[in-house]
Amino acid sequence: MAVFLNERDWQLRLHLYRFIVDHNRPPTATEAAIAFNMSEDDVRASYQRLHDTHVIFLEPGTASVRMAHPLSAVQTPYRVSVYGRVLYANCAWV
Repeated sequence: MAVFLNERDWQLRLHLYRFIVDHNRPPTATEAAIAFNMSEDDVRASYQRLHDTHVIFLEPGTASVRMAHPLSAVQTPYRVSVYGRVLYANCAWV
C-alpha cells in the first residue's frame, strides 16, 4: 500500500531539521506536538509516515528519530558543519 505525505508531514519534516540544527538532536513527539498544537498521537503517525517513505528513520518500535537524512541523532564518525555547529552525518560524501 502506498504511503502519501500530507502538508503537515512536510511541515513537521522541516521543523525536525531546524530543531536538529538548533539543538543537535531531533525533537521528541511531545516537543513537536507542542510546537504544532497537535496531539502526540498525530505527531507519531506523521513520524511513521515519514519513516515509511524513507524521509527519516525511527528507532525500531518507537517514535524516536534516529536519522533525518543526511543527519544522524546518534554519534557517528562522520561530521558536518552547519552554521558553525558540528552535527553528525550518516555517511561521508566526497
